[in-house]
Amino acid sequence: MTKHHQRNGGQGPKSTRKLAMRMAAFLLCLSMVAGLFPGLAQAAEDKYLFDNIAKLESAALYDDAGVQIQNSALIEQRKRLELRYTYTIDDTRCADILPDVAYYLRISPHLQLPTIAAEGILLPMKVETDTGAIEQVPFGVLHADGQRAWVTFLP
Repeated sequence: MTKHHQRNGGQGPKSTRKLAMRMAAFLLCLSMVAGLFPGLAQAAEDKYLFDNIAKLESAALYDDAGVQIQNSALIEQRKRLELRYTYTIDDTRCADILPDVAYYLRISPHLQLPTIAAEGILLPMKVETDTGAIEQVPFGVLHADGQRAWVTFLP
């Protein structure tokens, strides 16, 4: 009886299998619960929406030659286009911007985004100096992964 008890005791192969099954069941339940509440993950991302700090001024569609597409124009199927947005950030909102945080842009799910290299694209901003000169000053970096786009601001 003692030998039988030791063979099937707490450290045997059956015990290890049961523990693995319990862990798998727990992880499956956890993933199902997460699927039931996608709003929790979305709420965290919504906190850092670009729209919360910037105001959309305009959006315009351009062809691959850089010519703006006029309203009601017929567009060739599968033609490569660019959608350019113009935003303004109010001076009062500038203090709310955190550096090195991903601020997500709302993009139509019908658009196919490019994948931008890991280092992103440096975004310049036109700044007028005290002397009246206009300078290009980098203020952030644009990223995209083919499905979504985001901006991270420099310190």
